Amino acid sequence: MESIPPGTRCGWGARTDLRIIPTGNRQRLFPNIQNRPAMDNTLRIAAKLESWDTIRTFVLDRVEQRNVDQDIAFKIELALEELVVNVINYAYPQSGGDLEIGCTLEVPSGLCISIRDWGRPFNPLERESPDLAPDISERAVGGLGVFLVRQMADDIDYIPMEDGNMLIVRFKM
Repeated sequence: MESIPPGTRCGWGARTDLRIIPTGNRQRLFPNIQNRPAMDNTLRIAAKLESWDTIRTFVLDRVEQRNVDQDIAFKIELALEELVVNVINYAYPQSGGDLEIGCTLEVPSGLCISIRDWGRPFNPLERESPDLAPDISERAVGGLGVFLVRQMADDIDYIPMEDGNMLIVRFKM
């Protein structure tokens, strides 16, 4: 089982050491588990454009459980689409693969979305912000989507995995 590297930011800006804990051990390790969100909201699906509707429904169903403001729901959907399409188009340049979406409602009022792939390494947070000064017809192609995601999300982290990538995106609601 893979662990998230020690020192990875989790929560709202806090740094902590953490590992993935099998569901069966949660109650023993966390006696107050009923007050904590479940971590079993995960969807693994083929990384192809035809999967978008399933991914979108999976996440937005969880957003609706929190009665989220429509403006925030729109930001979540737009950011998710940008990041998922990037994985579909760039993670597996030679052949297809999977992506995994995790969606966790965090206490007291947040949503954490993880996007995991097993494709070539790529940290979108290393991209420089695009120069928005020139006319759109004079700007370089690319980079606007990740820029927009960074503007819409409250927190975003990239975790390089031994066999791929994980992006954690958080929204306060």
